[in-house]
Amino acid sequence: MELGANNLIALVQQAMLHQQAGRLVDAEANYQRALAIDPNQFEALHFLGLLEAQRGRLAEADRLVERSLSINGMRAEAHSNHARILRQMGRPQDAVARCDRALALNPFLVDALILRGNSLRDLMRLAEALATFDRALSINPNEPLAHYNRGLALILIRGREEQGLASFEKALALRPRDPDFLIARARAQALMLHQDDAVRSLNEALAIRPGDVEALLGLGDTLYRMGRSQEALAGYERAVALQPDNVRARLALCMGQLPLSYESEAEIDERREAYGRQLQDLCAHDERGALAALAKFVGLYMPFFLAYQGRSDRDLQNSYGALVCRAMASQHSAVALAQLPATSERIRIGIVSGFFWWHTVWKIMVKGWLTQLDRRRFEVFGYHTSTTRDAETEIAAKLCERFVQGPKLIDDWRETIAADAPHVLLYPEINMDPATAALAALRLAPVQCMSWGHPETSGYSTIDYFLSSELMEPPDADAHYNEQLVRLPNLSVYYEPFEVTPAQMSRPELGLRPDAIAFWCGQSLFKYLPRHDDIYPRIALAAPGCQFAFIEHPDGKSATDVFRQRLERVFAAHGLAAADYCVILPRMLPPQFVGAIGLCDIVLDSIGWSGFTTTLDGFHHDHPVVTLAGPLMRGRHTTAVLTMMGVTETIARTVDDYVAMAQRLATVATWRNAIRERMRATKHLVYRDRTSITALEEFLTRVARDRRAGS
Repeated sequence: MELGANNLIALVQQAMLHQQAGRLVDAEANYQRALAIDPNQFEALHFLGLLEAQRGRLAEADRLVERSLSINGMRAEAHSNHARILRQMGRPQDAVARCDRALALNPFLVDALILRGNSLRDLMRLAEALATFDRALSINPNEPLAHYNRGLALILIRGREEQGLASFEKALALRPRDPDFLIARARAQALMLHQDDAVRSLNEALAIRPGDVEALLGLGDTLYRMGRSQEALAGYERAVALQPDNVRARLALCMGQLPLSYESEAEIDERREAYGRQLQDLCAHDERGALAALAKFVGLYMPFFLAYQGRSDRDLQNSYGALVCRAMASQHSAVALAQLPATSERIRIGIVSGFFWWHTVWKIMVKGWLTQLDRRRFEVFGYHTSTTRDAETEIAAKLCERFVQGPKLIDDWRETIAADAPHVLLYPEINMDPATAALAALRLAPVQCMSWGHPETSGYSTIDYFLSSELMEPPDADAHYNEQLVRLPNLSVYYEPFEVTPAQMSRPELGLRPDAIAFWCGQSLFKYLPRHDDIYPRIALAAPGCQFAFIEHPDGKSATDVFRQRLERVFAAHGLAAADYCVILPRMLPPQFVGAIGLCDIVLDSIGWSGFTTTLDGFHHDHPVVTLAGPLMRGRHTTAVLTMMGVTETIARTVDDYVAMAQRLATVATWRNAIRERMRATKHLVYRDRTSITALEEFLTRVARDRRAGS
């Protein structure tokens, strides 16, 4: 039917029907005809704005909807529609304000409540987001999107993954085959290490929506953490094939070349070469204009496992670090840096870490920094980038001039730190915590340092110094770092023994025989390289009836199986059955962990990546420790500890020496007991070392007052 030129209502209604049917060109033509008659026609302006949003023209959509609301601001749904556009534009704060306008008009508008909760989640204001979703559910308990989005907020909070999973299950009960809900459920399941369940959820989502890149990436991430790296890579490759410009997919494909563990030594060379190729491709892709997209994913995938290949990684890390720093600089403007401190002014030290809690990084260095730095000379600020909080977090908060805990957006962290104007920022580690990895790529203080919480050069041009240990570094150590190496005395840290009462346990509970000489091998399984697998059957041949106690992989059974199969192969090659000698224990809480060490006789340090806290944990029982001084700092932690104690008889120089020392300790009880007595008498020397703190204070004073590395 031909419409009259002045029939505004009919024109707009016809346009809306076209829009609902997806005929956007026809819809736009009718809206424009209506606006030619009346430029202030509310529905034509508003729904044309929503049409532009459908097309992805968000700036125009914002303009049109904003104009419509200036004509009639009394429609709650219209404000909610605008909030959705603002959130799509990356303006969550404005979206919250617009939702509040909608809710002032209609407090029961569930759509506005869900949008408000999502915008608050975007801002990492998670407690407020959860309260908003709960409000929506109090109005409509059967709204699946409210349950779904509530779950997305919950899984961002460490320790609340199970509650998040429950929310996703409620959403799926209301809408059983929604692929987005299935993908979200898989995320919660993977975080809880219910990895087989996560794989099933993701495959179900892909059966409903084949080629879904988010599901493919989730499947790749889950399979990767299960140790099924070839399947993970296949998922990442398919995602890249479907969306070649998807930077997250390319980053995942790059980091996926660094598996949790290796089946053979040859695989390390293959994967290292493949990682180099993918990194080079990512850098080339960066030059094609993907910096803005990459900045969003810095920290989501990190080269954490590169350091576990046993090689010097400086060149590869320089390439990665340069890429990350360029990406972050492209999206975050420079901040005003602190001026040189006046003579009478205390030096402001900021510590940025996700581990202000009972964690190795806290125990090794952060707690010592907080308790020992002279507050007459230094103000100390703590920036806790993760959501984890425990009794140690409370201690940290009290020890800081100001203590800020996340979660926060990177821009919010940037502003928070800049407001305190630190003279020096300390990163105890880089490439273990996502937010820390991103922040370290920005220049937020005149001097920025990292340390050996993860003993690997960052490659970041924004990091000036690497704070290391004089006893741990080999003579050629400077060549291993992009940063300027600072060798602090002794172990470089003020370490306090953590008082843990060992749990009462028995050998049969752990699968250890009462009469066996038991070797404790309690390092993370990804520290054990295939090239050294044969030390265990070689030791066993000379010490019949011995046993080796390992701890399962942090990511569960599937990841552990790769290592278990390696042991089976190498023991079989020596005519032995691995099951007769090797026990892989479940992961344990500290009292059980220390109790299990006590049931063993000898500690075998991992070769290539040495233990530190795990070595010191064994000191409760004074067990002899066999170690091999490696070519890199990360392989010399226990060597440094034993050197400081003066118990150097069990520091091997070659693999053959290592095997011979272990064999001798197992078979010569008098020597084993003599070493045990030496350990008992000298272990106090490694604790509460003020020398390292004095040197750190002198270093911080010098770099803060005498130079500005970032200027």
